[in-house]
Amino acid sequence: MLLVQRPTKICPPQPPRRPSSNIWHSLSFVVLSLMLTGYSWGTELGSVKVEVSRQEQTLQIRGRYQVAANPDQVFAVLTDYERMQQFVPGLLSSKVLAREGKVLRLQQQSRHQLGPFSVVADSISRIELRAPEEILCQSLQNSQGEFNSSTRIQGLGERSEVIFEASWRPTNSVLLNLGSSAVRARVQEQLASMQQEIQRRYPPLSQLQAKAP
Repeated sequence: MLLVQRPTKICPPQPPRRPSSNIWHSLSFVVLSLMLTGYSWGTELGSVKVEVSRQEQTLQIRGRYQVAANPDQVFAVLTDYERMQQFVPGLLSSKVLAREGKVLRLQQQSRHQLGPFSVVADSISRIELRAPEEILCQSLQNSQGEFNSSTRIQGLGERSEVIFEASWRPTNSVLLNLGSSAVRARVQEQLASMQQEIQRRYPPLSQLQAKAP
């Protein structure tokens, strides 16, 4: 008896299956839940401490750190607005529009990643310089909502402590509902960059002695 072999059916390779939309929704929910319950990424940056609390539609921010530099040196770095984009992450541009005595108008543009959202902010602020103890910032125009802050510098012998306090009223309710952890991580990163720049320009005496031949 003659056996006839049927040809084998060859199926073309199938593209990898993408996760269903339900999975993507679940992942998004997990990310938002982690932020809303206080989980944060990279919030331990050196000795910079930041606290963020919500009061109705406003976020209250308070941060502090210490540096081995005197108040005059700290003040010089914190008010170096024309070069600030070189050492502050997320700051795209910084320009002094006008200056009258101790008061100036500052224009800045920044981009920040708050959780899954990329936020671009354009702002014009009134800056009052009270050297070397305090810097006051009042927003005149801000695409992401009203933002006001004060920075105080306290001398502690051979060190200085910087205390940053701010209030932010986001125009976007989604940003407000992200929770404090995302904002805390971003502010902590910025304050840490200031701290590092101060120590880069004014290294502690122990570091200079270690580098001496």
